[in-house]
Amino acid sequence: MKDNNGFQILSNQDETKRCFIAGQGNGIVTVDGKPASKRILLFERSHMFPCIRQIWSAADGTYLFGGLESNKLYLVMAVDDKEKYEPVAWDFIKAAQPDA
Repeated sequence: MKDNNGFQILSNQDETKRCFIAGQGNGIVTVDGKPASKRILLFERSHMFPCIRQIWSAADGTYLFGGLESNKLYLVMAVDDKEKYEPVAWDFIKAAQPDA
């Protein structure tokens, strides 16, 4: 099943995809040093680098990509839709497993 943007919606029942990438603490999205709401793109680090999700960070700069696989690497990119700032990316990110 896919959402309105064509991105796959994952079931919470899929135990192989229980990991996450989150922006919080020092990892929040900021503009000029202040928390900001920006578009965040998630790419699977594979041969074709498919964009597998996109979300907006909250006004406090936090974001969460859930339902990811722990055995894959990802690239996370924040972009400015107002075209004032260049994109910022974090590469070779491994999804974290939730606490038991």
